[in-house]
Amino acid sequence: MDAACDCPHINRNDPRCAARLTLGHLDEVFDLCVGAYRRCPIFTRLQAERTGGRDQPQLRLIDDGPPRSVTVTCHGRAIALRATGT
Repeated sequence: MDAACDCPHINRNDPRCAARLTLGHLDEVFDLCVGAYRRCPIFTRLQAERTGGRDQPQLRLIDDGPPRSVTVTCHGRAIALRATGT
């Protein structure tokens, strides 16, 4: 996975991201936090706070290209995941 595609705030343990960063919302994590994070309203707020409001991004649609696939592994073994609908 290309680290440039990850949200720069994903590892900062911000409580506003906690609800999304769960196994139950894994689809949202890969939709927004990996690859399309600039569309995330929390990212926009965190960036504005971090820069003191300077360079506040304009709302715009971004075409992030085709969906990315990711293989989740644990101790080197691939794990099959399925959507739970929750």
